[in-house]
Amino acid sequence: MTKNYPDQLSFIEWFQLLEQLKDCGVKKVIFTGGEIGLNHDSLKYIDYAYQLGLSVGLITNGTLIGKKRNAQFLADRCESMTISLDSIDKEENDKNRGRGCYEIAMRGIRNLLDIGFHNIYINATVTNYNLKSVDQTIEFFKENGIAYKLGGFSELGRGSMADISLSFEERKEIEWYDRYGLLQLLNQIIPDTMLKFQLLNSLPMGIKICPKCSEGIIINCRNGKTGHLFKACSLHCGHTEKFNTTE
Repeated sequence: MTKNYPDQLSFIEWFQLLEQLKDCGVKKVIFTGGEIGLNHDSLKYIDYAYQLGLSVGLITNGTLIGKKRNAQFLADRCESMTISLDSIDKEENDKNRGRGCYEIAMRGIRNLLDIGFHNIYINATVTNYNLKSVDQTIEFFKENGIAYKLGGFSELGRGSMADISLSFEERKEIEWYDRYGLLQLLNQIIPDTMLKFQLLNSLPMGIKICPKCSEGIIINCRNGKTGHLFKACSLHCGHTEKFNTTE
């Protein structure tokens, strides 16, 4: 149920705001929240933005696309849709997002895939709850042609370490895993142009491509039995290197 606030925009003010954005030269608007699907007029606002000629994007937990007719309505009007899903494992996802969130997100994703909408993006937050299923989750995205963005959970400011927190090394690994996943996708879809060359050579200093498979990146690892550090390919191709303690 939508919560009413004393200073919230009226139905007419929403339309006037979109018109003002258009008059000011704005080209694209992205509807998000909270959860935009909790506003019972959200479809009307999105439709009006589209009718004004604005490029429309949507960020949702899946609520707004839970019905196939709504998914089709939005697919006809939105350039892209971003959905929050942390894991392909229901239990792990709902530990992060809350009970029922997995079903809401997956229903929306399935609806979009069923109607042939492919500009789907996923925002995934990685915590200790879903760290082990990252590979399987990414595989699901790849199999369905879904772009994704991984974000490692971390505290802000002086926040104390929570049970779901990742270590610094784990966050760094997720960050570059995410970056290199994007570069791999670009490698597949962009022809051999100068743009592609620049993108594929944009890895920061200290991050290098595996010399054996030429697909993974070299990451820091720890031997579970001895505790010794070593370097290995992120795609587990078998390549390993000695760990330099001066790095």
